[in-house]
This record gives sequence, structure tokens and C-alpha cells, in this order.
Amino acid sequence: MTKMATVVAVEAQGLHLPTGEVRTLRFATHGFATEPGDTPPDVFFQPAIGQNLPGLARTMFEETGVYGASQISVGTVELINHSGAFDALATDYAFDGRRVEVRVGRLGQAYATWSVALVGTLETPETDGTTIRLVLRDRLSDLETWERPTYAGTNSAGLGLEGNANDLKGQTKPRVYGAVQNIAPRAVNDARWIYQVSDQLARVDAVYDNGGAVTRGADYASLAEIQTTAPAPGTFRAFQGYYRMGTKATGTMTADVTTTQQTVTTLLRQIALDAGIAAGDISADVAGDDSVVGIYAPNDATPRDLMDQLATSVGAWYGFDRLGRLRMGRLSVPVGPPARVWQGYSVMDLTLRRMLPPAKRVAVRYAHNWTPQQQVVGSLDGTPRQAWLREAYRTEADIRSSAVITALLNAWPNAAELQVDTELRDQAPATALAARLVALHGVPRLEFALNLPLDDLGDVDLGSVVAVDTPRYGMAGRLFVVIGMDTGQDGRSASVVMWG
Repeated sequence: MTKMATVVAVEAQGLHLPTGEVRTLRFATHGFATEPGDTPPDVFFQPAIGQNLPGLARTMFEETGVYGASQISVGTVELINHSGAFDALATDYAFDGRRVEVRVGRLGQAYATWSVALVGTLETPETDGTTIRLVLRDRLSDLETWERPTYAGTNSAGLGLEGNANDLKGQTKPRVYGAVQNIAPRAVNDARWIYQVSDQLARVDAVYDNGGAVTRGADYASLAEIQTTAPAPGTFRAFQGYYRMGTKATGTMTADVTTTQQTVTTLLRQIALDAGIAAGDISADVAGDDSVVGIYAPNDATPRDLMDQLATSVGAWYGFDRLGRLRMGRLSVPVGPPARVWQGYSVMDLTLRRMLPPAKRVAVRYAHNWTPQQQVVGSLDGTPRQAWLREAYRTEADIRSSAVITALLNAWPNAAELQVDTELRDQAPATALAARLVALHGVPRLEFALNLPLDDLGDVDLGSVVAVDTPRYGMAGRLFVVIGMDTGQDGRSASVVMWG
């Protein structure tokens, strides 16, 4: 081993069960100690990591053309344990959900300058007697669960907003993000006809009884007033995420509700915060994202479920970068100038993974009706609202001419349709999204993989526009978007997946 050997180092946090302390455990492919002036100073990394190193691959989407959460493939860190020195890791520590950091660098360089390959979380380790495997997960796992308030079921003598022991007790309270239409509220006090639409601050914009609008009265000033003062007959009055009816509903109760934040960027950020992601770990922005969106969180919805659907609404992706920070962006047709032009690569370095046929039709569904209804008040007969109430969405159809689609089907008779269900409220952004999807997926696209030295990556990341200077496959001068990256396990090589 030379002084400048490349090393993979891991810092893993675990709760030491006997003492209750959270400890940082350090392992590496070669043993070394940091210097007194380094960060962290004077710590030793045990030479325990075997040949099976964690993967460091990131992809923008689970498959090209699908929007939502990006993916990171990480795998495991295998610790050699022939002597039993690490047995306590499997019995005396709780690692599940704890932070792990992987760095790659060279001995002789300050550890603080080593490249951070991954910041993620851990699962319970696995063992076979001779090895301990630390199971790594992308931080997207932090968005798989969250703690939301539940009803206490403590209403008594007609008072209370927590339901009764035999109806709402233990059920998750509803929650609204953004602008939603025609959602079904929860009856939290049947004696006083009080309903809840969101456990967080929200405005009840309209209330409907069998699709017909109920007259709005003055808003209440407090939760106490909503319980003690009834609205006038035939009206409703609201306070934050609650409203009270002055007359018992004759049919299905629904409501339109909004929150202050109504764009994808702000809502993704808020959901991540509610899921426990620190504000400093969120760097989410979609340029030009001003479309009104909204989503109603069912009982079993995870943060990631909600974020996937919201991101889809504007053709966006989101995910955690190698530093564990939440980022987002939008796949766009690549335009120059490229962030990097790679030259001098042989055919062995470049692989055509596939040609993606165009979509034969594109449809964007919007104006989500959360409570489709077949039976509505007679005053709505024959109206556009009656037609909308029967369906879950309105649809914005393909903008291409029939002649263009016919020519496409002559070349690709098995081309598939692309239908996207969104949480867009209005038609104009749905029309714009349909146009974006046609530009992206209405023509054939190529997907390439390129293997290259790590140093040639520069500042290229997911979403970067690049080019490869080669006459193969007609790539000379053609631009691509980076949709996948693997920075390797040896600190020297990398692979990128390009789409365009």
C-alpha cells in the first residue's frame, strides 16, 4: 500500500443500546487516522471494509419519461468479521434510520477534502458469521413514513372536535396541501354538524351539499365559537380547517379548500419539512413553477406518495443528491451550450442502451374532482359542473394533428399512449404541460451510457446538458440530458446515462 492509495471510508451512526448514546463508527478499505487539525480530528478508521463496496448510482427517474422521485442504488458496506471483533454491531446497536456518509479520497490528503460520495440512512445490519453488512438506503426512505395527528375520540355531551370512541378514534386527521376541489370532509362533531378538511391551516372556500353550493356566512373567530354558535339555517361558517353547517346536509358533503402555498416547489418543500427533513437539507426549485396545484392526503398516504403526484403535475423530478440535500428539476429538451463536450472516447466507452419510440398520443388530466358524484341537486342538470362532478378529471388532449399521428403510427404501429394524471387546477398549465410532453416524447429519443474517468465529469450532474464528439450514431453536435450517474466505487471512474 502506498501513501497515496485510494480509500473508501464510511462513517455510520448507531444508537448504543447499553448506554443510550448515539455513536459514530468509522471503517475504511485501509486503516488510517485523521490529523489533529483535520475534521474530525484524531479519529481512527478501522481497516474493515471488504471488496463488496456500496454502489453510488443515481437516476433521475425509475424509467425514462416517468416523473417523480429519483433513485439512488447504494447496496451494502461489507465489514470483514472473521475474528468476531464486530459482533456487537449486530446485537448492541440500533442503526435503523441513522445517518451514514461515504467518502472517497487518498491517504496523505486531509480527510475534510475527500469527496462525499453519498449521504444516506441505514437499516438493521445483516450477518453471516464472517461478515457484517451495513445496509445503506437513499434518503428517500426518510419520505416513506411520517407522524400525523389522529383523532382522540373524546367528544362528550355534544362538545369536542375529536369524534367519538366508536367512530373516529385512532383515525388519521385529513390534510390539504395547495388548492383542492370537491373533497369529502370528516364529520368531527355529528351533534353540531361540524366538519374538518385539514389539520393544518387552510381556508374553506366553498361547501357543497349533493353538488349544490351552500351559502357562506361570516368566518368564526375561534374553535370555541364554532362549537357554541350555530350558523343561520341553510348556511355554513368556517374557521381554519373546520366548518359548521346551519342545517343538516341532505346528501354528500364536499368542499373546495386552499392553503397559502399552492405551487409545486413550495408544496414539495412543505411536505418534506412535515416529514422531518431539516430546512437546511432542502434546496428545491422549479424555475417558472407558478401553476396552482393541490393534493388531499388520505390516511395511508406517505410523503413520497404526495410528492410524486405533485412533481408529475409539472413534469418534475426530485431526489436527494450525494450530500443528502433534497433537490428538484424538470426534464427539458436539451438546448445549448452544453456544460461539457466529451471528446476522444472510443466505441468501447459508449453504449447505445435503447431507442425510445415516440408516444402516439399525449393526454394530461387536470382539475381533479376528489369526490365523483352521479346524484346531484336538480339545479345542476345539464350544466358543465354536473358533467365535471361525474368524472375524476378533465382532460387536455394531444395538440398534434391527426396527420402527424398517422405518420407516426405508420413508423411505430405499437407506439403507446402517454397519459399523465396531475393535480393542476386550471386548463392553461395543463395545455402547457401537454405541449412539453409532446416535445419530449412525441419524437424518438436515444439513451446512451458513457464510461469515463471521474476527473472528466467536472461539475456535470443530473439534468446537465452535455455532448459527445463522435461520428457514431449521428451523435456529432447532438445534445443530451444527463438522466443517470454512477460515480463508481474506486474513486477513479464514472458512468453517465444520457437522453436526447
